[in-house]
Amino acid sequence: MVAMSVSSDEMQFYSQPGAKVGKDFFTSNGEWELIDSSTVISNLSAGGTNLSSVD
Repeated sequence: MVAMSVSSDEMQFYSQPGAKVGKDFFTSNGEWELIDSSTVISNLSAGGTNLSSVD
């Protein structure tokens, strides 16, 4: 699990189902690269609150 204080505009995901590809996370302090992993993006809206999670 990665926790960052950046917006989704600063992240780029390159993924193909079933493929082992790099997923690059661009931050203001540099670049993190995750290899051979899965990305799950969840969005939840409740009342006036919108939450997002990237695992």
